[in-house]
Amino acid sequence: MDDDVFNKVQMLIEIHDASKYSEEEFQNYRQFFYPETGEVVSKKDFDIGWNHHQKRNPHHWQYWVMYKSDGSSKALEMPYEYILEMVCDWIAMSVKFKNLPSEWFNDNIKKMLLHKKTLFVLEQLIPYADETYRSIAL
Repeated sequence: MDDDVFNKVQMLIEIHDASKYSEEEFQNYRQFFYPETGEVVSKKDFDIGWNHHQKRNPHHWQYWVMYKSDGSSKALEMPYEYILEMVCDWIAMSVKFKNLPSEWFNDNIKKMLLHKKTLFVLEQLIPYADETYRSIAL
């Protein structure tokens, strides 16, 4: 990885998921994942928060889906540094849920709308994601 990409990734690490502290996300996430006793969980509010998060954070593939006025959609190519950040997210979730990133990827790839170049890069990175998972989780 060249210095420019390294510096971009370093900056992304520092601001990763900062939008989760926003008014649009924090309360909706907290209420969904950590409801207070007797509190009614609102899937609708969570969906609003999750949509806000996806549209504010370019390390989510959904950020790169363009919806056209004719109702169709198309995947735009993700820049490399955001692909790396997304894969790091997947590794972290793999640690939490105790599964390999490749397992999650294979179970979910058909649900994703990805540009062919983004998919190519992901397919190259997934073995390294598994290796990283094994080095920190086992």
